[in-house]
Amino acid sequence: MDKVLENPPYVKTEIPDTEAIYGQNFNLYVSGNFGDINDNDILRYSADGLPGGLKIDSTSGKIGGTPTVSGTFTVTVTVSDAAGGKVEDEFNIKVWPILDADDYAALQAFYNSIDNDNWKNNNDKKWDFSSPVVINM
Repeated sequence: MDKVLENPPYVKTEIPDTEAIYGQNFNLYVSGNFGDINDNDILRYSADGLPGGLKIDSTSGKIGGTPTVSGTFTVTVTVSDAAGGKVEDEFNIKVWPILDADDYAALQAFYNSIDNDNWKNNNDKKWDFSSPVVINM
């Protein structure tokens, strides 16, 4: 009698935290972050905690869409194989809000009116107002 060893899928590499912009198209493929030694028999991808406007394709593992809310969202991706094995990975999607043109102009004026050369972002880089992300609502 032949015996078949079934192993559950596994996380090859953790899904890194990522960013999106409210109202702009977003795509993230998570299939490459998972594996299954049984002839790669991953059957289904699902996700909980996605921001509004995003969904996961259950076959390809592509998370896509257009975010309709801003904020930071903890997402849990679950991968299932044909034998019923499962694995999960958790990551964050930060959806940045978009400034309307008036808000952007006010922020830029404030920035220019004070000691703007010393403003730095989290990566210790100076702020850049040369290409605004602006939407007219």
